[in-house]
Amino acid sequence: MGLNSHSVLLIGLDHRYQYKEGISPSALEKAQRTQFTVRMKQLIDGFKPTVIADESPDTANAELLALYPADAVSVCVDIPWEARTRANLLIARLEDSSLCPYVDDLREKLWERRIRHATGGRPDSRILMLCGAQHLYSFPSKLSSFVHRLAFRGY
Repeated sequence: MGLNSHSVLLIGLDHRYQYKEGISPSALEKAQRTQFTVRMKQLIDGFKPTVIADESPDTANAELLALYPADAVSVCVDIPWEARTRANLLIARLEDSSLCPYVDDLREKLWERRIRHATGGRPDSRILMLCGAQHLYSFPSKLSSFVHRLAFRGY
């Protein structure tokens, strides 16, 4: 299976599903959030993750958090806000939420290292990784996706 025996299930999502429901959610938002929770339950029950790696430090969706196995290691893999500020890595996203090749490449490299660290040398770890959907794809100014990076590292 490559350089290691870890499996990764990458979930590319709209980050809003990770946050608490809005104050006055529409019927559509409620239905979408319910569908998201049902699908995540299916994925988690089938995959049985031992590590939950999350791009967002702000995940607060109680229904999502309740799905995580109690014995799974949970880790926020992104650069902390304070460190981003000090390193001048704060960027404004375009309306299409496109990635910034320089900043997002640095972030994805860190994610992979933190995932590796979170497995703690345990063989056969199953890592559930939640990240923005844009990270699953490459595009002209960012030729390698996070999927490619992990595959290259043997996941």
